[in-house]
Amino acid sequence: MTRIGFLLVGIVIGVLVTISINIALINKGSTAIGESEVPDNRQTATNNSDSRITNTEHEERGVQVPTSRETDSPRTWETLVSDDQVDVGQIPELVQVALELHRQHGIAILDRVYDSIDDTVVRDAVASSILHQALENGFRATFDQAKRLDGEVRRWVLHEIVKGWARVDPQATFATVWSLSSTDPSLRMLQRRAVWEWAEGDPKTALTQLDSIPDNVRDFAEEKALLALARLTPTDAIEYLPKLSGSKRESTIAKEIVTSWVKLDPEACIQWLNSIRFSSPELKTDVTKTAFMAYARQAPEHAFQAALKQPTHLIEGGVEANVIAEVAKFDSGRARSMLSHVRDDATTMFNAYLYTGQELVRSHLDFDGAIELGDELPVWKDDYYSRLMMYWTSYHPIDLLVRMENLPSKHRSHAALCLISINKVTLELSSLQIEQAEEYLNENDLKKVRSLPKHYVNSIRVSTGES
Repeated sequence: MTRIGFLLVGIVIGVLVTISINIALINKGSTAIGESEVPDNRQTATNNSDSRITNTEHEERGVQVPTSRETDSPRTWETLVSDDQVDVGQIPELVQVALELHRQHGIAILDRVYDSIDDTVVRDAVASSILHQALENGFRATFDQAKRLDGEVRRWVLHEIVKGWARVDPQATFATVWSLSSTDPSLRMLQRRAVWEWAEGDPKTALTQLDSIPDNVRDFAEEKALLALARLTPTDAIEYLPKLSGSKRESTIAKEIVTSWVKLDPEACIQWLNSIRFSSPELKTDVTKTAFMAYARQAPEHAFQAALKQPTHLIEGGVEANVIAEVAKFDSGRARSMLSHVRDDATTMFNAYLYTGQELVRSHLDFDGAIELGDELPVWKDDYYSRLMMYWTSYHPIDLLVRMENLPSKHRSHAALCLISINKVTLELSSLQIEQAEEYLNENDLKKVRSLPKHYVNSIRVSTGES
């Protein structure tokens, strides 16, 4: 059995198991409330005319499609898809009939599957079973047959075939894909899919044979291969960084390298970061933050202690603030305990408290805790509340409105301004809630509200602790 065959079988089995569990729950719920399923006969009304049209089109291309008369049996396809049972409860029967139709009439039966099943989970399970059976004849033969299909099913089948074929025999895949007409955008996308799968599956070979790839997808193939190599063996990807210096890919690949490497050998990764020269100091800071945030996800305390040994950045402070930001996402108590150990640097301290407060709001809904942090922060309290209000409004505006009285009185007007401004985009607040927010506006902020445009075009994005 081919590699893609195993993959598809696994997918289908997984889908069937999941769906069986869901069906048991659905049936139990339906029995409890006394509801019955209403048959969907939309397809039945159009089957005859659609079948005639589809058959005519396929006959012109030399593809035989079975008619309902040809497939009459105790449980025909038409009987299954138009009865009073939900399709998701009949996947085994649908697969069985579909596979028999495929044995009789070939891969063209996929047209009928796509035309008659609306539930994408059911459709994909049945279609994947057919494709798995079809691939027993080989990738090339199945690909040639699939080219005769139409529309969405044609695109899906060709991409699924290429995904598996490119990992088994990339050169044959390339030769076949590049021989197709490039006037169809969906076919051009097959070129990207083919080199993507090759690069992901065998990045080292791909990087040594890039000259065999056409110019239009060569850079794409190189980037995918470098990312895959950085994930598999990050130290091997380092040698390619000098070639990328100054490009956007330098940042992308470097971050992938440290994200993978710090999980395997954090000390070696950090030592390399301290010795390497990137194309700019800003990039080095950015990559360092990425490394320590990845480190924090697997070993919070070790990451924090290692971060304290790093030099502070003139503008962004110490990297321990970024460690705390990451820890705060999954353990707010631990993050808060780390705050008292942050080095005595105003920028570092401010960032650490702000990032923690933002995560208390977004991830933990601990709104009172976020307000309390502002009282504990020894520096730049006004900036803390100002930025927290903007962030809070973006995620939980109604909760902010409810807690307006809990805020320091001097920051309530700004909070109300944030609520009203961002609501121009989100439209989460009712007219009554807008009126409530307006009661907290001071004279200057009220003027700003009155001058706001009626509609905004772009959403407001607020920076978190991440780069």
